[in-house]
Amino acid sequence: MLISLRGVPEDEAEDIRRLLAENDIEFFETPPGNWGISMPAIWVRGDADKRRAEPLLAAYQRERYLAARAAWRENRNARRSAIATPAWWRALARKILYLAFISGILYLTLKPFMFTG
Repeated sequence: MLISLRGVPEDEAEDIRRLLAENDIEFFETPPGNWGISMPAIWVRGDADKRRAEPLLAAYQRERYLAARAAWRENRNARRSAIATPAWWRALARKILYLAFISGILYLTLKPFMFTG
């Protein structure tokens, strides 16, 4: 078994298939089955193919990791610059809103009992 496909996005699985095909490494796949209890995986035929495929796969996964991390950082920086209100201010406003809502519910619930003489 070269790699388990459980939890692997389809675009990554397709990239791995393409990588193996481009490097003339013979492989086959096992599907997850009807109920998803089988082992979905990409398998290579022999130890020689596995020794050739593992460094290629490691390099691909490292490149994918670095690209995803860079995209995450770029997205995080874009979100930070788009938000003018500091996070603590939004959290405080949300807590005040919750407190006002709870106070209103309590007032409406207890009002009949408070003003009875």
